[in-house]
Amino acid sequence: GFIGGLFGFISINTMALISLDRYFVIAQPFQTMKSLTIKRAIIMLVFVWLYSLIWSTPPFFGYGNYVPEGFQTSCTFDYLTQSKGNIIFNIGMYIGNFIIPVGIIIFCYYQIVKAVRVHELEMLKMAQKMNASHPTSMKTGAKKADVQ
Repeated sequence: GFIGGLFGFISINTMALISLDRYFVIAQPFQTMKSLTIKRAIIMLVFVWLYSLIWSTPPFFGYGNYVPEGFQTSCTFDYLTQSKGNIIFNIGMYIGNFIIPVGIIIFCYYQIVKAVRVHELEMLKMAQKMNASHPTSMKTGAKKADVQ
């Protein structure tokens, strides 16, 4: 249960950080002139691991429990017991490791799509002013974006 919870939290929180990084690079490029360095990436990943570890350990200290799942083949967090500590832990875990990361991901990718749409419209207007063909039909320019 601990390992499944830990790596599940690490996974969703890492995805939230990746979406934040992409948001800053794509939707806010001039406000984030620094690129993602190896040192910054390591610090962010250490934060994710510590945050996930903090949320995975409370069942060892009496807040929530790890219990076998239905087929008794693996363990998971106990979300059925109605004790006060268990309910508080499960609500906190749900908010801190599902609602917030998914909210960050949705916000970031919505802003990215919005920024790309605005950029595309600006390019179309510029092409029309220059009497050029549709910008997406131009043969020059990069075909893909590489992450470095």
